[in-house]
Amino acid sequence: MSHHNVIKGDYSIQSIRARLLARPKLFAFAYLIALAVAEALTVLVDPRAGMLLHGVILLVVMLLAALSPDRKGVRFLLPLAFPPLIRLLSLSLPLTNFNFIYWYAVIGVPLFIANFLTIRATGLKAEEIGLRVSWRELPLQILIGLSGLMLGLVEYLILRPESLVSEPSWEQILITVLILMVFTGFLEELIFRGLMQTSAIQALGQIGLMFVALVFSVLHIGYRSILDVIFVFTVAIAFGVLVQRYKSLLGVSIAHGLINVSLYLIFPFLFK
Repeated sequence: MSHHNVIKGDYSIQSIRARLLARPKLFAFAYLIALAVAEALTVLVDPRAGMLLHGVILLVVMLLAALSPDRKGVRFLLPLAFPPLIRLLSLSLPLTNFNFIYWYAVIGVPLFIANFLTIRATGLKAEEIGLRVSWRELPLQILIGLSGLMLGLVEYLILRPESLVSEPSWEQILITVLILMVFTGFLEELIFRGLMQTSAIQALGQIGLMFVALVFSVLHIGYRSILDVIFVFTVAIAFGVLVQRYKSLLGVSIAHGLINVSLYLIFPFLFK
């Protein structure tokens, strides 16, 4: 048996990892399909089936990242653990009789910790993932941020959700705004447009921006609206382009937070 045939027939974990990383676009496509199937199972069939597949995705990604011989592989693979991790946390934590708005904070704290550890493990610098503010560009970033109010109106007209605050008080409104701005606006942009998009573009080229936008929109299948998935994908592409152009998460983080504040707090009261 020739050496070539031995290599060709090698199905060890190390060999599979090497083959996958040699074709990162194929791996990204397979990952995206698996994630979409897991979300569809969660929403349309049985949440337990979806959780199982999300767990398998997380395990495979973490195992391949752990076996990667260099930082390049770790940088591509490790951020891909966040989407299944987000879904597993959201589905498994026992939050019965728990004010829903605090769910974002309960889920967000371990995700912030995971973000910090992933940034350390991948060796990415703060400015690479958009953690910078240019005073010269500050007015533009604020303008980008304020666009979230208009985008929030569009998404509200698509979904028409109930308010997260049933009996509004100034204290409850301030807490809700703070949680949405920090744990959906900043945190989700840090994960998707900061960490994931940076690593995906480095591994896949410019198609990495679209890949992350697709991953982000797939995670919105749970709203059971194709129109909303298309809307989220469009916004994710726009946010991705803005972050890549200006190397800052500031504007899109504000916009993302204001989308959710508008969606779950402002417009449900204005249109009720």
